[in-house]
This record gives sequence, C-alpha cells and structure tokens, in this order.
Amino acid sequence: MRIGVDIKNIENDMVKVLRSAEIGKKVSSVSLIEGKWKCISEYRKSNNMEFLNYANIAINSFYYNPYFEIIDPWSSHEILNLADDVLKLGHSDYMDCLILATAKYHNYVLISEDKEFEDILNKLRWDLEVVDWSNFKKLHKDIFGSK
Repeated sequence: MRIGVDIKNIENDMVKVLRSAEIGKKVSSVSLIEGKWKCISEYRKSNNMEFLNYANIAINSFYYNPYFEIIDPWSSHEILNLADDVLKLGHSDYMDCLILATAKYHNYVLISEDKEFEDILNKLRWDLEVVDWSNFKKLHKDIFGSK
C-alpha cells in the first residue's frame, strides 16, 4: 500500500529507525497530520479502510515509541513567527512553513525531499541543515547497513 511517498523501501527503513535507540528522534505533529491527510486522501479515492488503519498505526508507532519525541509547533509563538516568515516568501504550504520553522527554532537537522527548502533557507539566511532520505541513511550506516 502506497500513500504518495516516493522513496524506495521507506516502510522498511522507518521500521529500522523506530527500532533504533542510536539517534535522538523528533517528529513534528504537523508531519503526522500531513501523513494522516495523505492516507485520508487515498481512502477517499479507493474507499479502502486500510489507508485509515495504516495512518493510525503509524501515528501510534511514533506516539508510543520511547525513542521518539513528538514536537508541537503550535505552542510556540516564536515558531509561528518563523513559519510566517517562510510564508511571506511565497511558500504556499503552511504545513511546510511550520515544519521548517520548528527545525530552525530547535536547531534540528531536517529530513526532507522538498527541494524548495534550500532556496527558502538561502533567502532567509537560516543556518539549518536539511538532508534528504538517502543522505540521512548514509549518515546512519549503523542503522541501515553500509549499502
């Protein structure tokens, strides 16, 4: 079952990450909402309840995993102001704005396939590390192996 994430072996890779205690892992509640929304969209197209079940299992996997922390950007006016700065540059997806702002505020490494982020970061002159999934895997060969 695919939910619109076009990364080879992402499901198996995420299981490895969820099982690993090697790295501190944080996920924005906004990312979880986006994942759920993708599953809702697939459910509406197909009427297949598995998409809704899949989303709920995934969200619970993050929530109950002791090695993950779910970050809620809505509770910080500083994060909201940073997100507004991204929005003012013309980025139309406010969920992306919140994800970027959360990473900036907490000085986290952001894992994203969104190529637009680099241009946004350059315009804002933010010092924020963004890596795509393949580079994240290279950085953590201890979790994924040496492939």
